[in-house]
Amino acid sequence: MSTRALVIVTCLSFAACGPGSRSGDDDGTGGGTADGQLEEGSDNTPRILMLDFRSGWWAGSQGEFHKSVLAPLATTGSITIEFHHLTVGQDIKCIYEPYKDGVCETVMMADMPTAMEIIARFDRHMWNSYNQVWILSGSEADPSDVRVTGDLFGTFLGQGTSSCNSLFIGAGDGFIDHGNAIAQRLGMGQILSTEYVAPNFFVSFPGLAIDSRMAAGMQMDPHPLFDGVNMIADGVSSGINPFLKHSHGDSIVANPLVQVIAHDSAGRPAIGLGEITLPNGDKRPFVIDAGMQRYYGLGMEADTLALLKNIRKYLASVGCNPVFE
Repeated sequence: MSTRALVIVTCLSFAACGPGSRSGDDDGTGGGTADGQLEEGSDNTPRILMLDFRSGWWAGSQGEFHKSVLAPLATTGSITIEFHHLTVGQDIKCIYEPYKDGVCETVMMADMPTAMEIIARFDRHMWNSYNQVWILSGSEADPSDVRVTGDLFGTFLGQGTSSCNSLFIGAGDGFIDHGNAIAQRLGMGQILSTEYVAPNFFVSFPGLAIDSRMAAGMQMDPHPLFDGVNMIADGVSSGINPFLKHSHGDSIVANPLVQVIAHDSAGRPAIGLGEITLPNGDKRPFVIDAGMQRYYGLGMEADTLALLKNIRKYLASVGCNPVFE
């Protein structure tokens, strides 16, 4: 089980078989073209790669909640979203093009697939062929989540450090391990902590309720990321669950590379951003949201979706492969 998961993420980064160097590299050393343009194949349309490593943030145990999140994101702007929900033995892949319905497929995979089998699951095989990469963190405590331990995953992360496209890291509900593993290898150190003893395994049911909110000028500092955002969801609960299971975010750890611009309703550092300086001098911008559970409430607090759109737009305009919408 562990080996299968590690092979997946490894082949996303090697210059020969997956994203790991700038597009246009022939030698895999991370040089890239002078103007940073995408060069893989003939399709240079803007694209986001979203990797959901939890057993269910927006897919899996959350059913088809990705339709509520990714469809409105794709109908704003010009960026195609390539979403993969990767768990042990399975990949749910969805493509959301602007102003079109999402197209999804579920593929059952062997515990130890070959590199070529994994390559075939991704539409682009160079990390920098994507304009931005979103990592939705899972947890080592969930047996169905991709493992983050072992030499292969370490090699994947080491290869990925040369990428300069913009990055989103999402956590919450106790699912922080993938976010921390990636941040560690990027030289940021630990970025996330949790108050949960174990992952909360919250499931978003119809009837979900918002327990708490974050407001502009109170929990959210003035920042372009919050333009047009006045009130967003924070803690949520399963409305039809007789035990009223609750979910809240995790915390951003104090880090000199991260500017915290919002705290949740309990005072936890929740949203931050910054940039990583790569060895060649390029700047890799990133956004961290430690409260991914908030997006289950986007249908009840419209500005929650507005925040997500602002994150997408901001990350599209920075980094080595910007998109001007």
